[in-house]
Amino acid sequence: MIEKENLVFIGKILKTTGLNGSLKIKILSDFPDRFDNLEHVYLFDENKDELVKNKITDEFNFFIENHTFLNKDLKLKFNGFNSIEDANELKGYFLCINDTDRVKIKDGNYYYYELVDCYVYSEQVRVGRVLQIDNYGGDDLLVIDRDDKENIYLPFRKEFISSIDISEKRIDVKLIEGLI
Repeated sequence: MIEKENLVFIGKILKTTGLNGSLKIKILSDFPDRFDNLEHVYLFDENKDELVKNKITDEFNFFIENHTFLNKDLKLKFNGFNSIEDANELKGYFLCINDTDRVKIKDGNYYYYELVDCYVYSEQVRVGRVLQIDNYGGDDLLVIDRDDKENIYLPFRKEFISSIDISEKRIDVKLIEGLI
């Protein structure tokens, strides 16, 4: 059984489309072409905080029968879900894969979830912990929680990042004067 910590969320079921059990999926991945080679996914119920069992197979895998791209979204059909009533039960669930099946990226690049909860240091002094990564149209920004102080936003650029060690959950930065 796959553990929740090992899931990578790649889509969210928005609604049914058509009468044959097809679903409209909001793609949550920077690699939409991953769906071209994907045989199965897991479904996650955010409200219950658990994986969904496939009522057809009594397993956690949902096998993909076919898919087509619709602009920024995806039309997808699962094996055995052949009516709008069957598909309607899946609305709102997230499509997930095991993290071992995620797209491999180049060294020096990171997934956002790998950076969250890393501790940030400047000149060996702990500044805080990465809460999230935001983007308001420019650079990605590390949102750094400074415990009882106001959060800071640090551009995720090589000018500010000295080193990243994901295994140690540590990011060393060069802060500019006046940032803190």
